[in-house]
Amino acid sequence: MDHTTVGVFGIGLFHKHAWTATDRAVLETTMHSLSLALERAAHARELTAQRDTLDARTLSLSAANEELEAFAYSVSHDSRTPVRHLTSFGQLLRKALGDRLDEKSARYLNIMDQAATRMTTLIDAILELSRTSQQPLRLRVVDLGAVVASVRALLEPEAVDRQVTWTVGPLPLVMGDLSLLRQVMENLFSNALKYTLPRTKAHVEVWAEEEGQDWRIFVRDNGVGFDAQYTHKLFGVFQRLHRQEEFEGNGVGLANVRRVITRHGGVVTAEGELDQGATFSFTLPKA
Repeated sequence: MDHTTVGVFGIGLFHKHAWTATDRAVLETTMHSLSLALERAAHARELTAQRDTLDARTLSLSAANEELEAFAYSVSHDSRTPVRHLTSFGQLLRKALGDRLDEKSARYLNIMDQAATRMTTLIDAILELSRTSQQPLRLRVVDLGAVVASVRALLEPEAVDRQVTWTVGPLPLVMGDLSLLRQVMENLFSNALKYTLPRTKAHVEVWAEEEGQDWRIFVRDNGVGFDAQYTHKLFGVFQRLHRQEEFEGNGVGLANVRRVITRHGGVVTAEGELDQGATFSFTLPKA
């Protein structure tokens, strides 16, 4: 309170009156109650002003995010054409040169092809991230056990020549968007398979624990792990903790995981140590 005068409290008497201790106590109590009422009113005004400011900032941020996502979608979509041209003209150049294509020129063309492939993969990832943000949530009861089984079957070809042990505990029913939650599990399982490549025997564990009104789902692997001091970078777009030469990737998968789970009202966490594997977890509301 800044003690600014907001009004005057007065009592009118129609005849002489000697103030008693009781009168004084009544007046003091009345003034105290009035002071409290004024303080509460001022506090309510401050809260309303803060809420209005926060709402305005939220609307502004939401609009900015929508514009950014639309921009990312547009740029990514429009980038497909020049990348296709790069690949097509490289193939035409190979045909045109035929037997005259020397080893050095062939190596340059191969580098162009590899760069175009990486660019196409990155464009696809950005488009997927943008679609994930824009498409409406279709909430329903989702059987996570069935989701995990279908994603494992989808990724089976990636581990066909490897020794991968899966330990899957009982998984619950949750409220969520089936297609988006399938993306979450696909990204986490793909990561687990990718970063356990150096292991002779890979191990991936999946289980769930109750957490109040939510379920927390865990995915743990015995892969190369990561330096815990860089955990904050894991879920950022294009952020990578390993070199491209070591592990392929575009740094969008985990950003997509966080975005999907955040839209479901959940949170994502990650724990890991170098060469000691990693554990990712996320929360979802109970069905």
